[in-house]
Amino acid sequence: MPADLFGTGKGDIKMKKWKYRSIALLLLCLSLLPSLIVCGESEGAGDGPQLLCASAAVMDLNTGNLIFGKDEKAAQPAGEFAEMMTVLLLAENYDLGERVPFSEILYDVGEDSPKLGLQPGEEIPLYDAACALMLGSAEDVSNGVAEYIAGSRDAFAARMNERAAELGCVNTHFSDPYGRDGSDQYTCAYDIALIARAAYANPAFREICGRTEYDTEPTNLTGASRQLRSSCQMLGTDSAYYQDWCEGGKESYSSGNLNAVMTFGGSGEKHVVSVVMGTHDAGEAYGETAQLISYGFAHGSESAETSGETPGGAAETPQPAGAGTDGTTENPIQIMDENQEEPQTQQDTGVGALLSRLESLLTEGLDRLTEGLDMLSAYAKDHFMVVFAAGCAFMFLLLVLIVLLLLRCITNSRIRRRRKREEKMRQEKESVIEGMSLEELEAELRRREEAENGKKKW
Repeated sequence: MPADLFGTGKGDIKMKKWKYRSIALLLLCLSLLPSLIVCGESEGAGDGPQLLCASAAVMDLNTGNLIFGKDEKAAQPAGEFAEMMTVLLLAENYDLGERVPFSEILYDVGEDSPKLGLQPGEEIPLYDAACALMLGSAEDVSNGVAEYIAGSRDAFAARMNERAAELGCVNTHFSDPYGRDGSDQYTCAYDIALIARAAYANPAFREICGRTEYDTEPTNLTGASRQLRSSCQMLGTDSAYYQDWCEGGKESYSSGNLNAVMTFGGSGEKHVVSVVMGTHDAGEAYGETAQLISYGFAHGSESAETSGETPGGAAETPQPAGAGTDGTTENPIQIMDENQEEPQTQQDTGVGALLSRLESLLTEGLDRLTEGLDMLSAYAKDHFMVVFAAGCAFMFLLLVLIVLLLLRCITNSRIRRRRKREEKMRQEKESVIEGMSLEELEAELRRREEAENGKKKW
């Protein structure tokens, strides 16, 4: 009998192929969902964080090692990072308790530029001025400080460029103290990391940068204080991007958009600085900052590039907590404990070493999972419409696929029922034929031939 009569012919083979293709299509839709959510993957896949930003760098603050970089020496707008250099020059060279008088140069700023709101003739301490620059990016204060210290903005910008060269910066040029957009004012992630490292070594700068907010002193013209709040969204506990390891930072804007973030991170004796430039929004900037800081904590000691002193003659590199000026630990009890634990560590082999390794891998995996969930949550908050549209598109594709599968199942069920009926009729005919005699068969054949001939004649 023909194979198709029993449901094992070409029709079933085609149905099986169609099922496999449907499953493959479903898996493809599922695999495309992450790409829809993140809107593409970063370039340059490989070891290290996968970033969407234009350029980035993470540096070890203790050694000056460049732990990781992505186009870290490519030119980017300087933005408010220029004010970080301004504050560094103040902290390194002046008494921050000194009071500064301001002139009409206060008004020589853009209409929409951030300002402290000082008046000509008003005086404030340099400490308040530094806080206004680091926390509030006040351009009017930048102008006043530059004029007071160097006589003009151009002369002050020259000092900024001299200090950048001393630090070893390779692609930086400042033309004013606050970073107004312009083709003659640029920097790069690597250079900002160098400047940040020198600034971190200064206790006054580190204190100012680590503040979440600050109220200025009353001045000679007003009895009221002015409130400042840090632009670093990882510093405040009320922020969606808060991280307990954040020691301070600064945002930089270009053409009115968040363009870059510099962030200090500390974990125990490990201290790193992350610079992310060329981003599109806060979610991307702080999400990738978290990746870089975590990578810096994990791989800082594995960098091949080593620098024993602060670049360009900067202030002395900060030592870990409890360290002396010569880099040795002052606590002899701590040294004794470390020496006692060494043999035990060397003897930790077999099952104990395996369990310890598994525990460290599990901890690292959980940390990475937590960071990933935090990044996804932050991205969803900042890109609700993108995530919503991606989810709707995926649900629509899934619904269409389910409907197609249902229709196919219904069609297959009908085909099977029809084949069962045909098989039953065939078996009934065979049983009837087997019960007929030879004469009856010949008579039946003649009847069918006559019927066929009659149809032809008709």
